[in-house]
Amino acid sequence: MMFFLFSADDQAVVPYTVEYGHLNGQQRRIFRNIVEHSLKYAAETWTLDTGLYSKIQAAEMDFWRRCLRIARLDRVKDEETRSRLWMAKGVPERIGRSRLQWYGHCQRMPGRRWPKRLLLWEQPGRRKRGSPRNRWKRTWLAGDLRRKTGGIDRSGGTL
Repeated sequence: MMFFLFSADDQAVVPYTVEYGHLNGQQRRIFRNIVEHSLKYAAETWTLDTGLYSKIQAAEMDFWRRCLRIARLDRVKDEETRSRLWMAKGVPERIGRSRLQWYGHCQRMPGRRWPKRLLLWEQPGRRKRGSPRNRWKRTWLAGDLRRKTGGIDRSGGTL
């Protein structure tokens, strides 16, 4: 099957062919440069809950299944698809890494910068009753940092 990629100025047309059943370098480059960047756009600041995590993972696996011509009715597990592709990490794991990088970047900022001020801000007063909303810090501490450090704070305590 043949596809065409257009440049930003809509003048240059780049044809490429897709051979189903195995991936070629073009499909990996398309995923890395177009699909993954679209999925990860501004993801450093998202509150990544389980619903959003599963949607991102589903979109990624949908792309890889289509490239490998694996139907959902074939009931092939995601781990098996990843092993066929020789992929260790998916997009949600790379989002977690970029969130850690962004947090480190904010921690190194001077105190007068808005991103750092907003990250350290605590709402004054009492909150409304009911279950508290997920915030960036809570999901970040619960997920990304624990996976990265194994649940141990660098100051010696546990998270």
